[in-house]
Amino acid sequence: MQDRKNIDRRDVPRYGIEEAARCLGMSAATLDSWVNGRKYPTAVGQRFFKPLIELPTSGSLSFYNLVEAHILLSTRKKHKVENALYS
Repeated sequence: MQDRKNIDRRDVPRYGIEEAARCLGMSAATLDSWVNGRKYPTAVGQRFFKPLIELPTSGSLSFYNLVEAHILLSTRKKHKVENALYS
């Protein structure tokens, strides 16, 4: 068992997709795409959008992941990027 003093609590997965999206004021579907990737249609067939955020464990976000998502969301809003998947 690891010593609790050596664990960075900001790395501990605590937030589900829905809860994290609510905290960030964003769509749960968008956040899910950012952490799990997703398939999307193109003229030549389906493609896969790779995850932008690497989770410490599947399905749960750490505080650091929330910060990453916040920065992505802020950058997307500042540069008025509607949906980069289909461009």
